[in-house]
Amino acid sequence: MTAQSSRSSTLQIERLGLGKTVTLTGRLSDAELVDCLRRHHLLAVPPTYEVFGIVYLEWMGFGLPALATTAL
Repeated sequence: MTAQSSRSSTLQIERLGLGKTVTLTGRLSDAELVDCLRRHHLLAVPPTYEVFGIVYLEWMGFGLPALATTAL
């Protein structure tokens, strides 16, 4: 995620009043990823950032739903 798109996403999240329910993580270490998977309830990743689907497989491996789309 570029700095500009990150800032745009943050502004959109704030504008929609989702600041307490949406987390933008950026890159995570393995330990941080496991902690994140335990604390959150849904994964949504724009298709431009995850082309192989590995993130979705990791998430579903924890038995959690993942939201995927082919368009932004």
